[in-house]
Amino acid sequence: MKRVGPSQRALKGMMRHGGRVFEASERLGRPLTEIIDFSSNINAFFDLNRVRELLRKRLDWLAFYPDLERSRRVLSSFLEIPVSNLWVGNGSSQLIYLVLQALKPREVLIPIPTFSEYERAALATGAKVSFLQLEEDGFRLRPQLLLDALSHETEAVFLCNPNNPTGGLLSQEELVELHRTFERRGIWLLVDEAFVDFVSPEKKPSLERYACEGRVLLFRSLTKVLAIPGLRLGYIIGPKRAVERVEGVSDPWPINIFAQLVLEHLGELWRAFEEGLPRLFGQRRIFEEKLQELFDVFPSEANFFLVRTGIPSWILASFLLQKGILVREGRGFRGLREDFIRVAVRKAEENSRLIEALKEAKASRGRLPQRD
Repeated sequence: MKRVGPSQRALKGMMRHGGRVFEASERLGRPLTEIIDFSSNINAFFDLNRVRELLRKRLDWLAFYPDLERSRRVLSSFLEIPVSNLWVGNGSSQLIYLVLQALKPREVLIPIPTFSEYERAALATGAKVSFLQLEEDGFRLRPQLLLDALSHETEAVFLCNPNNPTGGLLSQEELVELHRTFERRGIWLLVDEAFVDFVSPEKKPSLERYACEGRVLLFRSLTKVLAIPGLRLGYIIGPKRAVERVEGVSDPWPINIFAQLVLEHLGELWRAFEEGLPRLFGQRRIFEEKLQELFDVFPSEANFFLVRTGIPSWILASFLLQKGILVREGRGFRGLREDFIRVAVRKAEENSRLIEALKEAKASRGRLPQRD
């Protein structure tokens, strides 16, 4: 594991996130409903009709401005966290940009591979960005190696837990150890927990009690959990002073009226989410076993897997696209080689279709079209 200096190259390739179903539909001339999207890590085991019905009953709300303070109050009641420690936004990605704009750290340290928006958001605020390259034998992040990578200018560290795209998880004990060390050194610990609710209960870590008072900010995504990427909704948990600074750089209406509606019914929607978790866990285990029969698969505590196929990712992705299947190419992540893909856990029939397509690709490895 080594420390890598700040990037000077363009981030164009990293801007291509998953979920590009409209583009795929246009290229293939097929309806959106015929595209199977393994490229975005959206919860496939949540009954979206629960949200559709809520929206259908409240279409008249389109005539009203959203009420930010009401949204924060209902979220506060659900989480049992003070309103002053919460802020909501148009997905956790927007909140990442707002937090860095508010904190303005001189240098941000980012272990890689991970979500590319940490880097882009830091650069957008003029921060220096340093990277800690994780070793490919599991991409395991060990706290001591992260501490060794700090410089005298480091003022914030971004962690994704569980990490996107590897699925690796830091334990409660490891997070607390890092928080206490960073607190003594005056460093912000920024933890993206977009996928933490997909972790099995016995392994699920939480820094909520520390986030309300120390130098910790937690990012949560309801977009992923409730399968609403077209609506978008996220929130942060942090100390009052940090939330106030985020409020100072936020626009007056950071969420739309239908995101507010989701928050007002979050209790019942969350129960529906929890009902689907056993099916997710079951399919995750089966899917992992099937993938391991073909390629190297990295252990994951999230709802996706990182897979090393030995085939350039753009060649494999192009082959799968012709079959109406989207996967996330590894080259979109700094620190990954070109033969990695990331795939979400979907329902059994869809997972089987991907497995069969991957078997065909592996058998035809040397004859796949060389497209980019």
